[in-house]
Amino acid sequence: MKNISLSFLASILIFSSSSLFAAGWKLHVGASVSNLEQRLSAPPGFASKVSETQGLLGVSKTLKLSNRFSLRPESFVLLPWRKGFDGTTLAFTSHFGLNLDIQLSKPLSLGLGNGLLWEMFCSKGEAVSLGNGTGTSTFYTPSRWTQVVLPTASLSLEWKFSKRVGLQVGFLFSEYLNASKRRVRGLGKVVIDL
Repeated sequence: MKNISLSFLASILIFSSSSLFAAGWKLHVGASVSNLEQRLSAPPGFASKVSETQGLLGVSKTLKLSNRFSLRPESFVLLPWRKGFDGTTLAFTSHFGLNLDIQLSKPLSLGLGNGLLWEMFCSKGEAVSLGNGTGTSTFYTPSRWTQVVLPTASLSLEWKFSKRVGLQVGFLFSEYLNASKRRVRGLGKVVIDL
């Protein structure tokens, strides 16, 4: 966890530094699919029960190290914010990462990195009636907010189809060191040079 914290602090410093290297800002607009492996193996009609699709909005900054290598600190949020099954809990998801981009050819680049996935859950204290088979029962939700920060690894492939616009597809692996808790999130983005 210490290495992840240090890389996170380094990415924040690089992200905020504008005169360190020749740099360019990029806007990311796209979609994210959670629990990708479960979504692909779910029976027909059950994909939305195990996985969610959300919009993605983010920014990144390219820091050229050489003609072939660059660092790319990035940050994005998922929209709209999710509501829990009981309708009383909102979940806010964001990601902060640092990627190493490798130019494979003029239009194609590979990105490898790590980061932190931050989820915050806000719930209202309410009584909720839920079905229990033949009738309903009343459950009570606490009024509080909790948050979780998970280490991530990422893999992406970007294809530049014009001078300023590219298409990026990739995967975000949360809790990648723990096989029983690991989750794969699929990402698809249009990347626009600003």
